[in-house]
Amino acid sequence: MKERPILFSESMVLAILDGSKTQTRRIAKKTDKCPYGQIGDTLYVRESHAIFWNKTGDIDEDLPHKKMDDGSVCYYSAGVDSKEWFWRKTPSIYMPKEASRIKLKITNVRLEKLQDKLRIIHILITNLYAKRNKRTDCSEIR
Repeated sequence: MKERPILFSESMVLAILDGSKTQTRRIAKKTDKCPYGQIGDTLYVRESHAIFWNKTGDIDEDLPHKKMDDGSVCYYSAGVDSKEWFWRKTPSIYMPKEASRIKLKITNVRLEKLQDKLRIIHILITNLYAKRNKRTDCSEIR
């Protein structure tokens, strides 16, 4: 079983957390295999975030966050009112693996031919470890 990253927007992260998103579609060019893995593999979700070194030990408990092993804190921007989000967001592509709070298991993969050299991949996913409450500490999620 392999573990690979997958990017999601803030609205899609919220849909995963509340359980309403159970599949995703991605474009696969010139391939008959899914580049995200096969059934049974795990995807860790990369999302918009901000990581701070926690020198003082103060954590804003009202915002969704995860305490990292190195002492830093990762805050997640999905579901946070823009007035509360006072720091600069880091794009999801730069999220380190250990900061991810959501892991998805691939339960089915289907390739659908769209054009001559273009295919759409339907990936059915199961949310493995994410808590349903977006406003709680996710530090025990691995």
